[in-house]
Amino acid sequence: MVGTYCGFISGVYLCRKRKCLSDGSSSFPLYWLTSVIQCSGPGKFKCRSGECISLNKVCNQEFDCKDGSDEPAKDCGLASIPFLGVNECFVNNGGCSHHCRDLDIGYECECPAGFELIDRKTCGDIDECQNPGICSQICVNLKGGYKCECSKGYQMDLYTGVCKAVGREPSLIFTNRRDIRKVGLERREYIQLVEQLRNTVALDADIEGQNLFWADMHQKAIFRYG
Repeated sequence: MVGTYCGFISGVYLCRKRKCLSDGSSSFPLYWLTSVIQCSGPGKFKCRSGECISLNKVCNQEFDCKDGSDEPAKDCGLASIPFLGVNECFVNNGGCSHHCRDLDIGYECECPAGFELIDRKTCGDIDECQNPGICSQICVNLKGGYKCECSKGYQMDLYTGVCKAVGREPSLIFTNRRDIRKVGLERREYIQLVEQLRNTVALDADIEGQNLFWADMHQKAIFRYG
C-alpha cells in the first residue's frame, strides 16, 4: 500500500500517508497507541477519558475523544516526520482563554495568578475575599487579585496592613481599687490618673466631656474627675 503510514492497534493496522510493507510494517518505525481497545464490538477505540469511538476516527487529525487521546502526535506518526509535529496551541490558542501549554501528547490550558480553571479551557477569577481574615476590615475583590480597605475613621498601617483608628493613640483606663490608671495601647505608656482611693469598684468615662466617674464602696459615694 503506497501513500499511507501504518500503525498496529490491537490487531488492526491503521495507515497514514506513508508506504506500508506487505507484512504490515512501515517504512517508518511502527507506532503504538497507549490506549487499548476495551469497548464492546469490533472496530472500537477506548478513549482515556472513558468514551468509545469508531477506530477509523483515530489519528484522523480531529479530536473525537474529550481528552484528545485519539490524536497523540507521536503515536499518529506526525512527530517523527520533520516539520509535521502537532502543536495544538498554534490553532486558536488550543481554545484556551489565557495560556496554552503544549505537551508531548495533547496540551493543557493554564491560568495566570489570581485565576483558576472553571472548566478545561476557561479561566475564572478567584475571589480571595472568601478567605476569612485576609484583610483587617474590608476586602474588595478585583479581576485577578484583591485589595484591602479600612472603614471610615480608620487608616491602614503601611507596615502591618492593619487598620488603625485615626487620631490620638487609643488607651485603656482601669482601676485596681486604690488607683485609677491609663495605659497606651501602642506605646504602652503607663500613667496614674487618680491615686490614694479607698475601695473603687466601678468606673466609667465620658470621653467627649473628658470626665471620669467612679463609685467607692467604702465611702458609699460616686466621684468625678475631670
